[in-house]
Amino acid sequence: MADGSMPRRKAEIGAALAQSGAGLRAVSLAVGLAGVALGVIFARLGPSRAAAAISVLTIAQALLTGFGQFLGLRSSIDAALFAGLARDPDLASFDAAMSELGLLPAEKQGRAMAARVAGLKRLLHLQGLGLAAQLTLLVALLAPGGL
Repeated sequence: MADGSMPRRKAEIGAALAQSGAGLRAVSLAVGLAGVALGVIFARLGPSRAAAAISVLTIAQALLTGFGQFLGLRSSIDAALFAGLARDPDLASFDAAMSELGLLPAEKQGRAMAARVAGLKRLLHLQGLGLAAQLTLLVALLAPGGL
């Protein structure tokens, strides 16, 4: 493989990885809405001694859902950006445009494509951890005798 095609291939891989964030975002929203809805119902119908704990779980679920949606939005934006880089992997002009728009700090300019994909992988990992936390809260809310 010629050296010139390597950044393009890495950008294609980055775009494919970033697209997986959309699925995580959808699951996060579904889990979050279910957790918040059940939390509201359980807090109103459950024993009063459990209402405070249920309320805390519900608020935590809502916050984690917002966090998951934010990270999902970022991965969706990254999917489009990596797709653009796959078509035209000129990182210098990309960095200049992003910097001019105020979307790229000076210290991140000039990074290699591999470093950009590594940053995306960290974002997706964080998104997955957020979803795992949401699922844990949902299970805690549903666990009989858990509260």
